[in-house]
Amino acid sequence: MEKSIDSRKELTDNWKQRGAKDRDYAILTDEIYKSTFNMNTAQYRELKGINKTKRNLRDSMGNLELAITNLAEVTANEMHNTNNSFGLEELKDDVQEAGKITGKARKEIEGKIGRKIAEKTNYKNLTKSSLKQIKNKGKRDLNE
Repeated sequence: MEKSIDSRKELTDNWKQRGAKDRDYAILTDEIYKSTFNMNTAQYRELKGINKTKRNLRDSMGNLELAITNLAEVTANEMHNTNNSFGLEELKDDVQEAGKITGKARKEIEGKIGRKIAEKTNYKNLTKSSLKQIKNKGKRDLNE
């Protein structure tokens, strides 16, 4: 998870060096989500049930969601460097292309596992629920 945060910081630092302005970060992030998951940031936050909170979307993602997001961001960063992109339009082209590539990977994984990667399930709630189930199972096992 920490490595994912590092690569996100690398990406946003690169955007800054390549001419991104304040609002551009949200636009570029939105493009990554749209190209990768077929929904913009607001739609993704709504799916996770955090649209009316200040909670970070990443904190609500499962491992595969984080991995695909990280892959899209790292790919975009590499494309920026390879293409020597500058300015919002060139950066946007790169993130859209990176999102298309990772979107294909997402669809292939979904086909193999038989479910969507980006689901309504909020990872933090799932984790708490799973821990509760494990504790309850442990108590049942002790009583048997």
